[in-house]
Amino acid sequence: MVSQELLRCPFFASFDESQRIALAQITKEIRCKAGANFFEAGESADALYFLIDGSVGLYFSSLSETSPELLIGELGPGELFAISALIPPHILMHTVRAITPCHVLKIDAASLRLLCDQDNRLGYFLFRRITEAAIERLNFMRMQTRRI
Repeated sequence: MVSQELLRCPFFASFDESQRIALAQITKEIRCKAGANFFEAGESADALYFLIDGSVGLYFSSLSETSPELLIGELGPGELFAISALIPPHILMHTVRAITPCHVLKIDAASLRLLCDQDNRLGYFLFRRITEAAIERLNFMRMQTRRI
């Protein structure tokens, strides 16, 4: 059950019971095999994902003929991805693919944005985490581009 998953994840511990229930109502559990794409760059960001187990790679399209994709980050349990779901214009900037079998929570983006508008504490916490994730990914990408 999704609400139990939400209760077990440390990320959601800062939310009170009513917030966790509201989040559980707009969340689905997904399991996938290694190699499965969650989404492609350029698609509409219709969900925010929380990785419970496994690892995913974040890829940008490359202009190189020898390497069509550039790995810009690898995420593990406890991390968010598809953060564009809460950042206008809500377009995904990279492709995300499972590196290992994954267990994720998929949170409906439109409903989550509405929840954030209605509950400033929930919105503040989520946007703070998204900002941290964005900065971490920019730093990783900076290191990757130095190697090229």
